[in-house]
Amino acid sequence: MVLRRPQAPYLAASREHLQKLAPLGSVVTHRPQTIDKNGRTMAEVFRDGRCPGPEERD
Repeated sequence: MVLRRPQAPYLAASREHLQKLAPLGSVVTHRPQTIDKNGRTMAEVFRDGRCPGPEERD
């Protein structure tokens, strides 16, 4: 049995953060790196041809 934490409290904050990193109209591409234990693709993400730096991610 897998117990999951409720995701609802995190959805709005996650959406807002992603909108800051890649505003509407940004060109976003990805480079797959690996597959995690749940079968999800882990990837490097690029906006307008470059990977956002740490100052943009926080």
